[in-house]
Amino acid sequence: MTNRGRDTVCVDCEVETMPTEWPRRAEFYIVTDEVWAASGITPTGGCLCVGCLEARIGRQLTPADFTDVPVNDLNVTDDRYAWSFRTPRLIARLSGQLALPLDEIDCGTA
Repeated sequence: MTNRGRDTVCVDCEVETMPTEWPRRAEFYIVTDEVWAASGITPTGGCLCVGCLEARIGRQLTPADFTDVPVNDLNVTDDRYAWSFRTPRLIARLSGQLALPLDEIDCGTA
């Protein structure tokens, strides 16, 4: 694990999950304690992009996996918050849409 000391870098693929520069495509979210525990990362062990979390738990996330907090609320789109610039992949998981095509799931394009 090499997250280079930044709290919002995915500990597996090193993609920034809450970029502050363009393109601002964020994958910053909060899942339930049960889902996070299934990932094998401690509560303070860092961040995972959606793709890496799904790889660790062996399935696609569903709306029920997310907690009821503003970062997970799709109605919050305030450009003062980097996390409100969500990736299509995160929007799909939060809203329960069908899985995205493979070219939109790659961690490097998150």
